[in-house]
Amino acid sequence: MNEASINFMAGGLSANAFWLFSMPAEGSRGFYKGLVPCLLRSFPTNASAIMVFEYTMRFLKNSEMPTF
Repeated sequence: MNEASINFMAGGLSANAFWLFSMPAEGSRGFYKGLVPCLLRSFPTNASAIMVFEYTMRFLKNSEMPTF
């Protein structure tokens, strides 16, 4: 079995282990732990990435291309 297959199988097994142990221990509420901090972190991160992209595109659009 090659390494990619082993990694694929390990990912599937870890997901099964998560469902087997988390659901009985914490119920459906356990799936939403940490969701609010994740969402609060994603808004500024994505906003800054979009802003940098837009400023870069605007800069490249207005700059002159060198002629040789």
